[in-house]
Amino acid sequence: MCSPRPELRERLSPDDWGLSPGVNEAILELARAGVVHTVSLLANLPFLEQGLAELRASGVRLAAHLNFTLGIPLEGDTASLTGPDGAFRPFRAFFTRGILGRIDAQEVEREASAQLERLRSLVPIASANGHENVHTFPWLAEPLAKACRQQGILRIRRMVDWSHRPSAFGSRVSARAFERVFPEVEWEETAYLWPTGGLGSASILAKLKRTPGLPLLAHPSVRDDFSALEFSDALRAERVREFQALQ
Repeated sequence: MCSPRPELRERLSPDDWGLSPGVNEAILELARAGVVHTVSLLANLPFLEQGLAELRASGVRLAAHLNFTLGIPLEGDTASLTGPDGAFRPFRAFFTRGILGRIDAQEVEREASAQLERLRSLVPIASANGHENVHTFPWLAEPLAKACRQQGILRIRRMVDWSHRPSAFGSRVSARAFERVFPEVEWEETAYLWPTGGLGSASILAKLKRTPGLPLLAHPSVRDDFSALEFSDALRAERVREFQALQ
């Protein structure tokens, strides 16, 4: 059982539930310790349901972590989003295709709806955001807003922490597009624990003081178990170091 600092109580917003057993175990440990605000769930990955009943019973808020860059889509007709192997293209390819106008907005909307429907069939979903913060890309704002509105998901994460400039800038720009389609949207302002930035106890405490009241986006794992999986992740040892720093 981990024993995080009391200053963290209900401040963490861990992403990537379902990515690996190690990620799920870390999030459960933090939820048991009472420091979790919201957990974001990946609908299309194989470990979604591992430990999910206990997570739900802990009473933490649950969010949809809409994913277009890892694993196999839930929706069949996603040619603009997938490679020859039928899996989502990785982040860099996805971003480039978006910039070039090669992402089909209707495919995004259908896949987002399918992911939301799967999650809502298992647990109550209070809000939504994007894996690798893709929901902050302006060209995705309209299809994602339509899917969330149709599913009754009113709260969307908005990054307001300029220590992660791409997400903060993208959130500011895409917010206008979201609001045009989805005027009743409610923004869930969030700050960022940056796992590649040399996290330690002192830096975490400093971040808490600089961002009073805001949930802190986190990416913990109890171990690096990605080598045993079908897919990898840009953050591996960094996730373990982050979890250790949160003790």
